[in-house]
Amino acid sequence: MNKLERTVLEYWSLLAGIASTFAIMASIIHLARKIHDNTRLLRSQAHSNALLLGQRPIELMVANQGLARIMQEFAKQAGQPTR
Repeated sequence: MNKLERTVLEYWSLLAGIASTFAIMASIIHLARKIHDNTRLLRSQAHSNALLLGQRPIELMVANQGLARIMQEFAKQAGQPTR
């Protein structure tokens, strides 16, 4: 292989390395954005669930008998009337 062919191959190898670096960076940025979006979605869902359960605690207790028993014992200890 002569010097010119080797230089051309080195040039293309360098370009391929640069292109792959940009592709990896784009992939990492894309993944970071997806993680950020999913985190925001989970936070909003958790907030929505907290509001929902805060508005309907009786339904939560009826759905889970063990939790209802614990909440009644806690209310008795705290001096709150139970149903």
